[in-house]
Amino acid sequence: MLKCKDASRLRSQSQDRRLTLREKIGLRLHLWICDSCREFSRQLQLIRQACQRIEESEQIGVNAVELSSQAKTRILQELAAKQNKKD
Repeated sequence: MLKCKDASRLRSQSQDRRLTLREKIGLRLHLWICDSCREFSRQLQLIRQACQRIEESEQIGVNAVELSSQAKTRILQELAAKQNKKD
């Protein structure tokens, strides 16, 4: 039976490589009985999905934020006011 340390290491490695059949079985058995490692596995999957979404959004340019015209105007006014204070 795997210890939690070994199970978490295998779960992490499974993100980057295919586990052997023996590793998969051992990990599944451990996750079946260990609530903490099952929760770690769930959190690891959520982190991976979030990273994939960020990567996908960067590839299609979603990270470019569009500001309203009012926001752009306020920013320009603030910059101009700060520039006038310097002069």
